[in-house]
Amino acid sequence: MDKNMEMISDKELMTAFKNDGLHIFTDVTALEEFLLSRSWKNTNLLWMSSGNFGNLNIEHLAQKITTPK
Repeated sequence: MDKNMEMISDKELMTAFKNDGLHIFTDVTALEEFLLSRSWKNTNLLWMSSGNFGNLNIEHLAQKITTPK
């Protein structure tokens, strides 16, 4: 846990956002795999966090996402 805060559960987040399809990641590798598995053509991706995404190299990930396969 970061910032000495109690961890909120996945269920509490889904309820708060009223979205059962919400994707919640607590593992940086799972987050990266999920993002790389999607097509981002003509799409915007908004990053919001009070942290650093588990030290994920966002510039490197952005390069992978925007480079045609």
